[in-house]
Amino acid sequence: WTGFMTGLQTSDKRSISRRFYLAVQSPIIPPPMAEELPSFIDIRRLVDTTAEVSGSVPPHRLTRLPEPFRPVSPLELALSLDAGDQRGVRVSGQLSTEVDAICQRCLNDMRIAITRAIDVVLVSEEPADSEAEGTGDDFVVVADGQWRLTEFAEDELILACPMIPVHAQADCPVQLEETEVTDERRQPFAGLADLLAKDKRGSGD
Repeated sequence: WTGFMTGLQTSDKRSISRRFYLAVQSPIIPPPMAEELPSFIDIRRLVDTTAEVSGSVPPHRLTRLPEPFRPVSPLELALSLDAGDQRGVRVSGQLSTEVDAICQRCLNDMRIAITRAIDVVLVSEEPADSEAEGTGDDFVVVADGQWRLTEFAEDELILACPMIPVHAQADCPVQLEETEVTDERRQPFAGLADLLAKDKRGSGD
């Protein structure tokens, strides 16, 4: 077995190890973890071709996540890169992870599962406003050809975090009282016409 595995490529070893683990549920050979994403990718090597990029960013590398969020799980990223777009390299895929936060309603800890669809175009320079507005695409400028992949992944995670983290209403210890909205509150200017009519009548007298 050792000699057989030694002669294989890394990807083949990973695939065989995964299938072996699933077949026998061996506690000795655990299922392989996702590879850690590189910090940079040289997109200049993608010439009229496509590529698949997948991997993870461990929590300790996610240093820019703002309070009240705290990374607790690896950020998993799966992307497809297509250099066939005339404007640049189109990147599509998805990220997923979990973060801890503080519920802004009850102030207790909470865990949030986050997923975000990704669809951007990597370009060498900022496109003109007319071009950007006309396509509806999001552009990421990679001036030196070195795409800072982990930095991009963390940016996308920050954008995916909710603006105000709160528990679902049914799961939150603090229950909001349902108040009935009166017609007066729904239509604050409902009596304005009557008031103006009274003023006109008074001025006419």
